[in-house]
Amino acid sequence: MAPHRRQVSRWRTTRGWWRPRSGTIRWALEAAYKALEVRIKNSAKDIQTKYLDPPRTTDFAIMFLPTEGLYAEVLRRPGLVDSLQRDLRVVVAGPTTLGALLNSLQMGFRILTVEQRSSEVWQLLGAVQDPVRPVRRPASSRSTRSSTRPHPPSKRRPARAAPSRGSCGTSRATGSHCPRPAPPRRGRGCAQRV
Repeated sequence: MAPHRRQVSRWRTTRGWWRPRSGTIRWALEAAYKALEVRIKNSAKDIQTKYLDPPRTTDFAIMFLPTEGLYAEVLRRPGLVDSLQRDLRVVVAGPTTLGALLNSLQMGFRILTVEQRSSEVWQLLGAVQDPVRPVRRPASSRSTRSSTRPHPPSKRRPARAAPSRGSCGTSRATGSHCPRPAPPRRGRGCAQRV
């Protein structure tokens, strides 16, 4: 189907195909990119006003872009993602990055709850230790004689001899041992291991 007479002046033919002039394409692309940028910024502002209430919610939000192509185009726009994160506190996520982002947030919240619980434990431990502290004498009031006295001999048991081992290396004391004695120098090990 041939274009109307008015459109022919704006189009030129190349090998039988009708193609728009390069200036027209460039202008249309820039207009589409600008419209995409405005739409993304408006969506981020809507998310900020509807869902961000820092005392009751987190101080950031996630804007999910459902296709990789749309996510890639938003990332290609210079400064768009940075301004959304800095000014509006909205993080942009695509299909491949959403799972990783949610996992990292979950781990962060778990660490936060563990830190809160550990501070509660330390407070409880401090409350339990306070009555115990006055029982000990300070180091300055201790006599110096106690440090110069020899220690009484220890009542340790003598060390036991190592249990004998069979050729397979298992202990005879445990009951699971190789009945064969260990070979003199070069042995193949226990015949039961084969």
